[in-house]
Amino acid sequence: MPDNPAGFDRPPSPRAGASDASPRRMMMAKSKRTLSERIADADDRGGRYLADANEAVERGNRQKAEKLYEKGQYWLDLSNKLRGCGE
Repeated sequence: MPDNPAGFDRPPSPRAGASDASPRRMMMAKSKRTLSERIADADDRGGRYLADANEAVERGNRQKAEKLYEKGQYWLDLSNKLRGCGE
């Protein structure tokens, strides 16, 4: 009985996502935006979410405000990480 039960002459090649894939396949794609553009975008998004959260608090909608504060904090943390000030 052959080692390959499917009857192929050679074993199938590994999938791109397989754990034994070469390190070159596992490299991340480069961003199309510059680092300074990504930092500015994260700052802008963080600021907008925090402003929206403050408005929600003023309207008395604390649940929505908490969600918006979390989103704002995420973007500001990302901005700091991109600057090299984060964890």
